[in-house]
Amino acid sequence: MADERIEEMKKIEKVKKINSTVPSEKGDSGMLSDLRSANFCRDPAEVDVVVLTKKLVEISSVSGNESELAVFISEILSRDFEVQKQRVGNACNIIATRGNPRIILNTHLDTVPGKVAITEDEMYLTGRGSCDAKGSMAAMILSAIESAKEGMTDFGLVFDVCEETDFSGVKEALALVKPEVVVIGEPTNREMVIGQKGLLGIKIVCKGKSAHGSTPEKGECANTKLVFALQKIIALKLPEDERLGKTTLNIGLMNGGNAINVIPDSAEATLEFRTTVSNEKVVELLVCINDIADVQVLFSYEAAITDAPQNINMQTAVVPYFTTLYFWSKIARAFVFGPGDPAFAHTENERVEKKQIIEAKEVYKGLLQSYTTKKEKIK
Repeated sequence: MADERIEEMKKIEKVKKINSTVPSEKGDSGMLSDLRSANFCRDPAEVDVVVLTKKLVEISSVSGNESELAVFISEILSRDFEVQKQRVGNACNIIATRGNPRIILNTHLDTVPGKVAITEDEMYLTGRGSCDAKGSMAAMILSAIESAKEGMTDFGLVFDVCEETDFSGVKEALALVKPEVVVIGEPTNREMVIGQKGLLGIKIVCKGKSAHGSTPEKGECANTKLVFALQKIIALKLPEDERLGKTTLNIGLMNGGNAINVIPDSAEATLEFRTTVSNEKVVELLVCINDIADVQVLFSYEAAITDAPQNINMQTAVVPYFTTLYFWSKIARAFVFGPGDPAFAHTENERVEKKQIIEAKEVYKGLLQSYTTKKEKIK
């Protein structure tokens, strides 16, 4: 019993040491409360991937509060990987490597806000983050540990923070790793995503002249100008790409005037284009409204597309939504694949099919084996 107590105290001291370097949303009490990591760290490779997913879901990690989850994952990976904590604001990315990584498995630590009851039946695991993207995370962790124990090297994992807000985590991570291939874990419903549309945010502002509502001839209605400008934009033939499809438009926000009986002197609308060609080409199309509106670019992220990965026989897809594929594709060949239907992400009924988590672990392991080097098997 004394030996067991000593070993347990060693685990506690190890957790304390990690908590001293990683900020915790629980302060000094953020010692993983019940030492949740200890049960997994005895032999993480033997943990069922669905069990691990549920454990990850139980640890809240809303954007900006990822620290407890970061500590938990660091403890799991520290036996088989060199683990580095990269500070990003008040949080930390987790970067775990073996050798000189040619391939990186990546997903995000954070979730959107909102509690979702954690439940489980024969088919699904439900809870905040189960689909986006802790099912991917669990599958990546266990596929990596199994590969390490089989003697594979030259690969790594990157778990970044603030993906659901400002992408600050992945932006910082790019400076520390230089892989050939990156596999991004997001819910893709069994498809390998090889491309995504770009994002272009535009604000158009129209100016007028204020007057009393009973004498519109003495004013100049900014709202009317805005309507005309939007009609011209809606009438545009937006460009298409053979692989990425059509560029689309959403008029997300409109604002003009401050009273029903006043001619408005200012009006604006915020638009979002999901682009399939150069964003610059789309901006150039907006010259058609230069005579009645001022055009401002709010943000611009280009579309990204690549070829399917080697040795993987599955359906490929391009998607209209935005992922960190945009960032990773700047330094490596990048794909997106993970368990779950994206339709359930961010919802009050967020869930993931357990069978897909199990399948994802095998897909990730297959990808690792395609790009890694095998050394002596770990006993």
